[in-house]
Amino acid sequence: MRLGHLSDVHFDGSRRLAGALRTTSEGVPVGIAHPDRCAREVMASMGAVDLWCLTGDLFERAHPSPEELRAGLDLVCDMAVKAPVVVLAGNHDVPSTGESGALVGLQRRTDVHVVDTPRVLAFGPGPRNRLRALRGAGDADATAASLLVACVPYPHRARIAAAAPAGVEPNAWASSMLERLLAGMASDARVVSTAAPVVLLWHGSIDGCRIRHQPRSLANDIALSVPALLAGPWAAVLCGHIHERQAMHDRIRHAGSVDRHDFGEEGDDKGGLLWTLDGASTQVSPIDARSPTEYRTLSVEGYEAGGAVSPGTVVRVKGSCDPERATRLRARMAAD
Repeated sequence: MRLGHLSDVHFDGSRRLAGALRTTSEGVPVGIAHPDRCAREVMASMGAVDLWCLTGDLFERAHPSPEELRAGLDLVCDMAVKAPVVVLAGNHDVPSTGESGALVGLQRRTDVHVVDTPRVLAFGPGPRNRLRALRGAGDADATAASLLVACVPYPHRARIAAAAPAGVEPNAWASSMLERLLAGMASDARVVSTAAPVVLLWHGSIDGCRIRHQPRSLANDIALSVPALLAGPWAAVLCGHIHERQAMHDRIRHAGSVDRHDFGEEGDDKGGLLWTLDGASTQVSPIDARSPTEYRTLSVEGYEAGGAVSPGTVVRVKGSCDPERATRLRARMAAD
C-alpha cells in the first residue's frame, strides 16, 4: 500500500517582501502559485498511490481569500481524482473560536475526508477503497478494512490548558492526555482488526524535533514522545506542523512544508514523503520539489564582492556598516 504524504502547503495570497505583494510574472501571488506548483510536482513524481494524506495547514488562515480557497479546493479535488484524500486540520486551518473554517468546503467531495476532531478512519475494501469513520471498537463492518488511519488534528492549546489541574504544567498534562487518547484509538483499531496496518496522522510536534526555522517559537508546544509512539501499533506516523523535513525514527517522520516560506527555511529540502506499507515492512522515500523561491543570506562583504545569485532569488544582506556604505548598498539592492 502506497501513501502519499504532503503537509503545510499554506496557501497565502498575501505573502510580501519589504511591504510589497510578491507575484509571478503572470500576476499570481507567489504564496498561491509556488506551493501549488510544488505540491503538484510531488504528486506527479509519486505516481499512483492508494491514499493521500495531507497532515494539516492547507491554508495560511482559517478564513482564506477566494483565490486561496479556490487553489486549495482545486488541489485537493485533483488529488481525489487519483485516490481518496485525508485532510487533517492544522493550527492555521481551524478558527480559535467555534465557527467553521475553510476546510468545511472540502467535505462535499465523496473521496475527501476532513478530520478536525480525533477519530479513526477505516480504508477499504471495495473498488474505490472508500474512507469512513470507525464506529467504535464494535464496528463489525470495518473488520475487512485494508488500512486503519488514526487522525489527531492540532489540539486547541488554550482549551486544553484551561482544563489542566491546578499546579500541573499545562503542556506536560496535555501531552499525557494525548498519549492516553492515542492508546484508546489504538485499542479500538486493534479490536476491529488485528490484520490491517494502523497508521497515525498527527499535526503537531514530536519531542526532539528541530524547530529552528519556524516563524515563531514552538519550544513549548504540545509534543508526543518517540518512545510512547514506538510502544503503539503504528506502522507509520505521518506528521505535519514542523516545516523542516526530518525523521524522528524510521517510522516517525515530518514531511515538512512543500515550499520555502521565508529566510528561516533557506536551503531546506522541500517536497513530500512516499510511504510504502508491505506486510510488516514500512519504507519511506523523500520526494523532492524544486521550490521556485530561493532565499539567500549574504554578508555585506559578500554582496559587495558580487556574490552570485540566480534570477528570482530573494537576497538579504546582514552585517554592520557606516551610513554612507548602507546607502550605497540600498541603492544597489534596489537596482538589482
